[in-house]
Amino acid sequence: MNREVRKAQGPKPGVESLEGRAVLSTVSAAVIAPPVSATADAPVATPVESQQAIPTALVRGASYLRIEGSARGTAQTLAHNPDVGNTVVLLGSGRVQGLGQVLITGKLHGTGNIAAGTIGGELTISDAKGNLTLKLVGPTARGFSAPKSGPYRFSVEHGTGSFAHEVADGTVALDLTAKTFHLAFHGSPNRY
Repeated sequence: MNREVRKAQGPKPGVESLEGRAVLSTVSAAVIAPPVSATADAPVATPVESQQAIPTALVRGASYLRIEGSARGTAQTLAHNPDVGNTVVLLGSGRVQGLGQVLITGKLHGTGNIAAGTIGGELTISDAKGNLTLKLVGPTARGFSAPKSGPYRFSVEHGTGSFAHEVADGTVALDLTAKTFHLAFHGSPNRY
């Protein structure tokens, strides 16, 4: 009896390289040695009042970029299903300290068919050296609220080119009209 055995074909396990990725949510504990007993050769170590955790947001190869500047351009509201909320598309240009003239593109998303939600979106800052995409988190609003003017928090979602290993956060003041926008970036100082 000649029986053929068939092996199941499926995804094969593999390993992905994590090199070049910035880990933004780790904390390293700074371990402090306990006090040492006094001897004739060594004095008593000063007691430590508390042990502190040192944030390690800046992983090897990453650097902090303080984003300061302003931009203006056109805003266009996209018509679509109101249950998912309005989307406003932004296209403009401006100046960012340390980068010079930049192109700004992005989208803001309103709330849809929910009791309350957060208005948010993303902005991309582009220059000849690469792109930096920022995640925007805006105010809490009732359901069916359109994106609006006001302060938004930003943080780096990802970057390309020379911005591939940048981290940044801060606020952006947005002035939004029916057809235009103006924004001012206020980057947080490097806390690391």
